[in-house]
Amino acid sequence: MEYIDRFKRRSTLHGTTNKERYLNQTKDNFNKYLSQAPNKYSAQVRNNLIDLTIIDMSEINKDGDAKYFLTKINEDIIVGDIVVLQDTDGNMPITWLLTDKEGLSVPSHKKFKAVPTNYLLKYINNDIIYESPIIKTYQTLYGIGLETDKYLTTGNAKLSVLISDNENTRKLTRGSRFIIDNKVWKVTNDELHDGYLKFTCEEDEQSEYDDMDLKVADYWSEANPKPIYTFTHSPLLIFDKFTEVKLGSSDFEVRDNGVLIANPQLIITSTSPIFVLSYGKLLCNATGTGTINIKFTGRDGIDYINTIPVQVIQPTVVTSTTYELLGDINVKRYCTNDYEVVRKINGYVDNCAFTITLDKNGNEGKCELNILDTRRFEIRNISGYSGETIIVKCVDNESGRISNFNINLIK
Repeated sequence: MEYIDRFKRRSTLHGTTNKERYLNQTKDNFNKYLSQAPNKYSAQVRNNLIDLTIIDMSEINKDGDAKYFLTKINEDIIVGDIVVLQDTDGNMPITWLLTDKEGLSVPSHKKFKAVPTNYLLKYINNDIIYESPIIKTYQTLYGIGLETDKYLTTGNAKLSVLISDNENTRKLTRGSRFIIDNKVWKVTNDELHDGYLKFTCEEDEQSEYDDMDLKVADYWSEANPKPIYTFTHSPLLIFDKFTEVKLGSSDFEVRDNGVLIANPQLIITSTSPIFVLSYGKLLCNATGTGTINIKFTGRDGIDYINTIPVQVIQPTVVTSTTYELLGDINVKRYCTNDYEVVRKINGYVDNCAFTITLDKNGNEGKCELNILDTRRFEIRNISGYSGETIIVKCVDNESGRISNFNINLIK
């Protein structure tokens, strides 16, 4: 009985009938072939990764660069899918549209006709911009006349577009307008195929609502017109040394289609040596002349930059100069704390360098000082003594002023 059971298990390993065994064997043979195929690729299909192999079509292929894509029978891939090849090393187009599925006498694998896409179409729907890879083909007037039942005598350019069928692209129909190759096109005929849509387009006139920079037709509307920005600023801005660069309404204004924008969001930068960026603020660090760059990002997504000359002068009165230590004043047992010493002039942090030393106050061997840069340092409590104090001495390299800071050693 045991021998008979083993025989039954072996004989039904690939199926219970000859047809089932043959089918399963052909599937296994293809899977082995795919694993060793020299032109095997990993591909992304609807956020899933699959393996496939690519073979050329026949020599009488009339579809240009079309290829056959072969993959396992159980892969989730259908006509109309966009296939993105991975790691092609530039030897193969990256993005393909599956336009047909070949019928096989023995369904051991899936075989698709794939055509490389050649343009990334952008279109807008409910204020959202979508992108879809397409296949664009310029056509003859005679061919278009057959498709649209209208023989043409004008010189209008014609274009055929194939695009994957999905819930977003199905909202595109006759009358939809696109920007392709820096020209505006209007859909005059649409056809629904298995998995994809085919549009026939005529060249159209550009309107004020088309955004040629974004390459999106009908992006703007009467309620949301395309912005036209104008900038007005003082010919020369003057600031006191040790102050932050701030702009008033009389220094810089932005208008959109003639309407003043209140409190526009501006980013101010400069490469002039008289300025220093400290804690996100642009400070006047020295007297002299320079320039500042003012960046404004419009609702069209474009950055507009204006450069303005600036003069930094010596202030008539410096109200105050203070020194502060940023960080916890206590160092716990066996821990390392980092600190930063800063100089503030008129309340603003100034870019100042210090010479930092440690007075252990008789606590030798209990702590260490590690200099990180001209303003930052670390203190390590080695021994864990508590109730004792060390003194950090910071000398302002510019003025020579000395500031001492007490740091406590605690358990």
